[in-house]
Amino acid sequence: RHAEACFLAARARGGACHFEWPRHCRGWQRPSVRRLLTTAGLELAAFDGCQFGVLAAPGVLALKPWCVATSRLAVRRALHGRRCTRAHRHGRLRGAGATSSGHYPDAFCHCVLQALIEEGDGKDEEQRPVPLAAPAAPAAAPARPP
Repeated sequence: RHAEACFLAARARGGACHFEWPRHCRGWQRPSVRRLLTTAGLELAAFDGCQFGVLAAPGVLALKPWCVATSRLAVRRALHGRRCTRAHRHGRLRGAGATSSGHYPDAFCHCVLQALIEEGDGKDEEQRPVPLAAPAAPAAAPARPP
């Protein structure tokens, strides 16, 4: 609920929102997530980490299937469909390789940044208006000791 409120507030003010999960994560099928994708006007981009240099070990690529939900069509276009060509082998992600795969590779960061730069403020593309939902009441803050 909190993510949905933040995303809708950002979209209502002309901002963008994005998040990523593993492509085969069950979370993508949750009704609350499906609703968020629709209400926040998010598009999915499916791609493989090996296309951006994700490594399982030094010199060994890892498949790492990813999916990004984004409100920016330029980001979706830049990422979607960049799937493994099967022209190389993949190693298994474990140990240090698994840990380092939790960080975005430079090639991925540059790809997304370039898409955002080329898109500019997004006003040149079709933007679906998203109404601002009433925010949920905030939880009471814990009392601070004197």
